Amino acid sequence: MEAQDGVAGEILAALGGAGNVSVSTHCTTRLRITVADPDAVDEARLSGVAAVLGVARGGDQVQVVVGPGVVAGVHAALERARAAASDAGSSPDTSSRRAEGNAPRARVILRPLYLLIDIVTPLLPVFAPADSSSPSTTS
Repeated sequence: MEAQDGVAGEILAALGGAGNVSVSTHCTTRLRITVADPDAVDEARLSGVAAVLGVARGGDQVQVVVGPGVVAGVHAALERARAAASDAGSSPDTSSRRAEGNAPRARVILRPLYLLIDIVTPLLPVFAPADSSSPSTTS
C-alpha cells in the first residue's frame, strides 16, 4: 500500500496537484482523470513515474496506463491523497490552476456524453458480430 501511495503522490504532483484534478475514475488498466487546467499537467514527469506504462491525453482528460491488477489500488491511493489535500485546505501546487468558475461551459455540457463513451467503448467488441467476414445469408 505504501508503494501505491508513493506512486499516487507522484502522479498527482505531475497532474498539477490535487486542486487541478476535477474527476478521477479508472477502467481495467487506466486511471481516467479530468483536469481543470490541462496546461498544468507535466506529461514528461508523468511518463517518468516508474509504475506508469503510458499516458494518453485528449482535451481536459488524461489517461494514465498503470496496468491491470494495479490500477484499483493506485486509484484508491490517489483519492486518499486528494481527500487529504482538500482536508488541508489547499493543494500543494495551485499556482498554475485556473479558478473553477473559468472552466469552459462546453466541457460541463459534454461530460455526460464523455461518460457514456467511456462506458460503451470497452463493450464494443461484445456487440460486434463473431464472424464479420461472411455475408449474411438471410433473404
